[in-house]
Amino acid sequence: MHKEKRYSRMTWIDRLNIEKVFNAGASYRAMSRKLGFSVSSLHYEVQRGLYDHLDSKNLEHPKTLFRHDSPG
Repeated sequence: MHKEKRYSRMTWIDRLNIEKVFNAGASYRAMSRKLGFSVSSLHYEVQRGLYDHLDSKNLEHPKTLFRHDSPG
């Protein structure tokens, strides 16, 4: 008999792991296999955490980075 998958809430540590794997260049499918979340959940979290990083070196060409949300 198949074991039913249960919902699990994504923790702050999970989000840090997503950021680490995403910034290392992994695909969403690879991230899904490694971290145990659905591709759509990971895509949502990454899109939610992206922002344009501007500094004096790249004002003309912003670099998109994953940002940390503060816990709680």
